[in-house]
Amino acid sequence: MYKTYLWKVKPTSSYITPWQSDTIYGHLLWAVLFLYGEEELNEIIGSFKSYKPPFICSNGFVNDEFPLIKKSLILREDVKKISQDIYGDNNPRELIKTIRGIKESNKRKTIGFNEFEKLREGSTNEELLKSLLKERRIEKKGVFSEIPIMHNVVNRLSGVTEENGIYTLNEKFLDGEISIFIKVREDFPLEKLDSLLKYIEINGFGKKVSSGKGQVERVEFREFNEFKNVENANGFVVLSNFIPKFGDYNEVVTGNIITKRGKTSNDIDTPEFPFKKPFVCYTPGSLFKKGDNKIVGNVLRNIHIDSRIIQIGIPFVVEVKI
Repeated sequence: MYKTYLWKVKPTSSYITPWQSDTIYGHLLWAVLFLYGEEELNEIIGSFKSYKPPFICSNGFVNDEFPLIKKSLILREDVKKISQDIYGDNNPRELIKTIRGIKESNKRKTIGFNEFEKLREGSTNEELLKSLLKERRIEKKGVFSEIPIMHNVVNRLSGVTEENGIYTLNEKFLDGEISIFIKVREDFPLEKLDSLLKYIEINGFGKKVSSGKGQVERVEFREFNEFKNVENANGFVVLSNFIPKFGDYNEVVTGNIITKRGKTSNDIDTPEFPFKKPFVCYTPGSLFKKGDNKIVGNVLRNIHIDSRIIQIGIPFVVEVKI
């Protein structure tokens, strides 16, 4: 059995690395090694490999926004009916408003928690669109900016910048908070997880932490019971990066995928080989019809020349009535 907790942080600097679940897992496992030793680390990795993870992490979500669950597409022939239902008229002006609203809605990737829960409980995307159009809540303002920052490569022997040694990194500046949801196995000590999270808060997250990037402060860490139990749920939506295994789902309803080329920490024994093999995973908001497995997701092995290194693709999921 698992209980759900919310870990909410506020960035106090710019950050470079996205708050994705597999990266969060990596930070937590490094924290285990440094705080509790290699034996404890191997035990936790063994739990993941046997699909009895002590904790399951979501991606980080900004300002209480959740991924939009797309159960179905709104087709061109639906426009007149939607316009009639909203405005009670099908004159050209109202039709144009409806079409613009649909276009803006299709650009959305996130929704608020209340709308997310309504979709989980059985509401359709058309019903959500009508509600947003009536309340004129289609447009979303940006809460962070991403800016390319110039850097240079310094020769450690000469102490000067190398020729053609200029490169850029995209840094994110966030005005808000990041929420990470964590399912914790009931026999795993909550104080231990809390210490791992504090380790990340002290040391930073992602690239360039040694130069002050990825710094955060805790807003809260508490039990989270707001996800409702959905009656007659026949599917699930992932809130993490998801690498599936056989039996995890019966059908992909809507899926978003990315290809990742992971990189290891410089602290490993083979720093001359920092990159993992590329892999493909589903991203938050991907929707599936239920399979037979209780714990969905996979743990990739042989992902690196160092056989000890793994890639965790076990996602945080919530049930959905499709």
